[in-house]
Amino acid sequence: MNYLLSNEKPQISITAGNTCYQVRCLNQSDYKAFSDIIKEVFSLPPWDEKLTDEEVLEEFEHCTKNGFILGAFTMSGELMGIAEFIHEFLEAHVPFIPLPSCSTDSTWYIHGLATLPKYRSNHASSNQLHVCTNLVYYGLNFCQALAPNNSDYCYFRISEHGSMSKGLGERQGFVLVRKEGQISQQIIDPTLDDPYRNFMIKDLRVPMELADYSFMYETPKKYLKEIAPRK
Repeated sequence: MNYLLSNEKPQISITAGNTCYQVRCLNQSDYKAFSDIIKEVFSLPPWDEKLTDEEVLEEFEHCTKNGFILGAFTMSGELMGIAEFIHEFLEAHVPFIPLPSCSTDSTWYIHGLATLPKYRSNHASSNQLHVCTNLVYYGLNFCQALAPNNSDYCYFRISEHGSMSKGLGERQGFVLVRKEGQISQQIIDPTLDDPYRNFMIKDLRVPMELADYSFMYETPKKYLKEIAPRK
């Protein structure tokens, strides 16, 4: 399924203070701006990643083939930030997220969130634009619109220390992933200053106050055995 639907969804106009910007899906013509943001933002701490042109192109193609990329644009057309959504439970994350097997094909992953530093809400001139907050909010709505019967959960990965995404996730109903009661943690590169990554997850099927995350306190096998219907 190709989720590259930028021409099929209306643009969303957002007003923050005296500033207006628009949110829409990226298309092929936005690739250069996407590449510039990805390279700039993810070269900074805590990621410290030096991405090649080939890696950035592969990321763009994978996200637009298996999901979509939302972008926030100034009224003059500058890309301020992006949010990448893919309809996939990554194999590399399976050991860290005890997701019930019945939902593994109904899960979205926020592959990346990136906002240029000058447009972040903690920047003196940003006018509290809340770029990533709005990209995640509308992205979650888009996930459910694209796959209304196949969107159980959405999750993303955060750095253990100093993550700006943790508070963003909490405000939108995401909770830290636990495995058998302990915060699940992945070591991605022992040579980094901050090599640890945690995960956050949100149940897309119910209001956040009704979400049931009991599967994170038991092994999936035990959990599924308990809820399986009797024969």
